[in-house]
Amino acid sequence: GQKGRPHYHFVLLLNRDAYHTVGRFQSERENLYSRIQAAWASALRVTFEEAEGLVHIPANATFHLSQDDSGEMDRYFYRVSYLCKAETK
Repeated sequence: GQKGRPHYHFVLLLNRDAYHTVGRFQSERENLYSRIQAAWASALRVTFEEAEGLVHIPANATFHLSQDDSGEMDRYFYRVSYLCKAETK
């Protein structure tokens, strides 16, 4: 990454019935976003608070995939193809 610091991208596939969105980033309630931040904090062996700002969810990050909507599947495939690059920008 830029400035010599590594960064990581990942795709998380979830059941829409259980997780419709990632939730609000600054919510007092536990949601998918806070669970991702907690998992990242655990992986880095830092506190939840120290992991604040290390997780970034981009705009338009959610796709609801269905066999009946090939257009959405195409948009999803195009979006995640970003992860298949050989080098960073």
